[in-house]
Amino acid sequence: MWQRLKSIYERDSLQQKYTLMQEFFEYKKKDETNIATFISDLKNLSFRLKGLGEEINEMMIISKVLTALPESYRYFISAWESSPATERTLTNLTARLLVEEGRNVKDREEVVAFKTEEKKTQK
Repeated sequence: MWQRLKSIYERDSLQQKYTLMQEFFEYKKKDETNIATFISDLKNLSFRLKGLGEEINEMMIISKVLTALPESYRYFISAWESSPATERTLTNLTARLLVEEGRNVKDREEVVAFKTEEKKTQK
């Protein structure tokens, strides 16, 4: 009986690993998801994988974050890649992305405000 339960658990555990790995590698940032939630979701996936014996190190998370960002962050990625290697930590990446997100939100708000003003003056 013990062997049967053990084999079922190991099979389920292996299937969980495959599912979580697929979820990690296919994960993309959605427009409606903020940066903090996006990075938190990736860290959560890596934590769950670690619990199943699969280590996702910081460099892998950083790489995944950079490849999962939308096209609007392409200049940020270039700037990040040109920063010194010693400063490329997940903590620094998160902080810089939060600042960049704030800029992007402000830029979008200005564009919307400009469009509204433009329509009002045309009347």
